[in-house]
Amino acid sequence: MEKTSRIVRGRTELYVPSSASSTGEVCYVSPAIQGSYRNVGAQILKSGDIVPVGDLTAPLVHEIYCGDSKDEPEFVAGKGILQNRFLYVYNKNLHAFEGLFSVKDRNAEGLSKMLTVNELKQRLVGGKTSQGVEFSSDGEVAFAPRGSYAFGEMEDAGKLALDGAVIAQYGVEGAKLLAEASANLRNKPKTYGVDVKEGQKPVQTVSALGERVGRLHVIVYDWYVIIVSGCAFPVSAPR
Repeated sequence: MEKTSRIVRGRTELYVPSSASSTGEVCYVSPAIQGSYRNVGAQILKSGDIVPVGDLTAPLVHEIYCGDSKDEPEFVAGKGILQNRFLYVYNKNLHAFEGLFSVKDRNAEGLSKMLTVNELKQRLVGGKTSQGVEFSSDGEVAFAPRGSYAFGEMEDAGKLALDGAVIAQYGVEGAKLLAEASANLRNKPKTYGVDVKEGQKPVQTVSALGERVGRLHVIVYDWYVIIVSGCAFPVSAPR
């Protein structure tokens, strides 16, 4: 039977259908936690829950804009966060001349532990390629080669589903969900990144999502994320 969204209030738990989970749904804990990237992540992990990595964030954003429960107060509050602050997405990204590497930041390390191109290339060995993006065998690392993505305003919302940088951060299915969410907004989506030139050092960032002026912004941050308060909804770990 196909899953539908549902809400369990008390703790409050928001259940959203998702292929990213073996159970066919992801459980988010409401209200969201506000603070700096690492402090929010630390609170989530201390509670025994999971930080929302890319493929676990896209279903929530899709539900906020497209789902059966989008008019429920918890999802309306989530939309308010996207419009007035932003949602942290626990991915570490390394922008290099050859392309964008994205790693699920399950320990909420942010910029405190730096990645290297050689380390990430090793982790991709033995993986698979989907939609032109390489994924490690454990699904924790992805690489979008230069030319598979372009930063800036998209021609239309559907382009999000095909953009290599978006797929690397949110997965193939997650990119599709963000594209569908963006299609419900009046303006075209915009993606952000660092265009590293040949010979320049790689730049590390973390991911975030926001909505401004009726436009979905697929964001990456470096120093800025340390001093600005965003939010994240904990993902309930299997009990």
